[in-house]
Amino acid sequence: MNLKTKTVLLLAMLFAVCVGYGQDKSNPYGLEFPLDKEGNVEYKKVVNLPDTKKSELRKRCALWFAKEFKSSNDVIQNNSEDNILGKGFTKIYINTGFEKLPVDVHFTISVDFKENKYRYRINNITYQAQTGPKVSIQQYQKRIAKKKKRGKKVFGYTKQYVEKTNKEIHSMCMSLEKEMSTKDDDF
Repeated sequence: MNLKTKTVLLLAMLFAVCVGYGQDKSNPYGLEFPLDKEGNVEYKKVVNLPDTKKSELRKRCALWFAKEFKSSNDVIQNNSEDNILGKGFTKIYINTGFEKLPVDVHFTISVDFKENKYRYRINNITYQAQTGPKVSIQQYQKRIAKKKKRGKKVFGYTKQYVEKTNKEIHSMCMSLEKEMSTKDDDF
């Protein structure tokens, strides 16, 4: 191989390594929202925890709700043997260039329990800025689809809403999974 070929190969390998390390591991969805079978935005996962009773999973989940939200009593809408359902919100900040606009991200979270496994689902997501009405996440999803269909790039506020929502929800999911896998210290 001549020097020019070696240089091109070296640059290609460096580029590949940089792209791989540049991926944001805290946001596995990128500019896409995860969808359910009907095309609605839904983050969900079934997690297997061998040798874990349903009652223990429910107890761990209730503890997670208490730690995750300021008032779990205000968040939890249903608390049964098989399911805990809550309605909560988190904040994201959209950079407008002059300031960071706080936006509440409202959602429904449902955690179902069976022996040795649980499933969580986060859906019914809406946004509410301080000065505006609640807006459905599907509106942002449609806006992205239109831009992509016209061959345009997705950037600006729309991109920030998607990226920051995905990152915040993913962080919450990781927190839930960590708490659910933590065994009781049997004090």
